[in-house]
Amino acid sequence: AVVSTQSTGGGCDLISSWALLTDTDLKRTTEAMIFAAQDQSLRTNWLICTSEQDSNISPLCRMCQEFNETIEHILNGCQKLSHAEYKKRHDKVAATLHWCLSFDRGFEVEGSWFQHRAANILEHESIKILWDFSIQTDNLVEANKPDIVVVNKLDRSALIIDVAIPRDNLVSERELDKIQKYQPLRRELLRI
Repeated sequence: AVVSTQSTGGGCDLISSWALLTDTDLKRTTEAMIFAAQDQSLRTNWLICTSEQDSNISPLCRMCQEFNETIEHILNGCQKLSHAEYKKRHDKVAATLHWCLSFDRGFEVEGSWFQHRAANILEHESIKILWDFSIQTDNLVEANKPDIVVVNKLDRSALIIDVAIPRDNLVSERELDKIQKYQPLRRELLRI
């Protein structure tokens, strides 16, 4: 669980990351599983094969049979999981952000973030929140459908949010990719 911020050079915001573990109601078993995964200590085929030197077990991924079954591969690299499971994870993270943003801005939300079903448009007198919504602009913009856009009608500003769930060593790179991807949309929104 890494919270990236530009203020730390695209690295990890240690205070927010620590708060994620200490200020939530994670069960000890869940917390232990998170730390074990971060330490590459879960019993994957690769770990069993290399650390226990069990020749009866292939180090290859059980799903794709192409790459070593490491935590990093399972979470971010398996082609068999990427189309469905990674999309579900991405959408759940984005929906959680949507719930938090909606709650913080005074919209009525479900009691728990995990029950949240994001509405495409939430709007009141000062704020509009768009979810997975194509934004029409005067000039053609290819990347015009970020996960979430929060429009402040009072100060005429917009917050563009597009979720990425990269491997730990790619956080800075993905953050930069997202910033560059949405620069044309940002310029168009500034013109409106």
